[in-house]
Amino acid sequence: MKPAGHDVRESDLFAPAQTFRTPPRTRAPIVDRPQLFLAWKADSYAFDAAFYAVQVVELVAGAVNLALLGLNVRDGLRLTGRRIG
Repeated sequence: MKPAGHDVRESDLFAPAQTFRTPPRTRAPIVDRPQLFLAWKADSYAFDAAFYAVQVVELVAGAVNLALLGLNVRDGLRLTGRRIG
C-alpha cells in the first residue's frame, strides 16, 4: 500500500482496549426543548416537581394540538362540501 501513498499501520492486538467515559452532565443541554429536558431528567432519575410540571405542559399541548387538528379537518370538509354534521 505504500506505493499507492497509503500509510498502513497495524494496531497491537494485545494492547488494552481504550475506555471512553462521558463527562457528567450538570445541567440540561437545551432547556428550550422540553423533550430533551425530560430525557435528561429521566436519564438521571430526577423525577421531581419540575419533571412532572413539564410533562403536564407537554400533555396539555399535545391535547390542544389534537383538538386543533380535528377542527382543521372539520373546516376542510365543510369547505369542500363534504359536510360531517
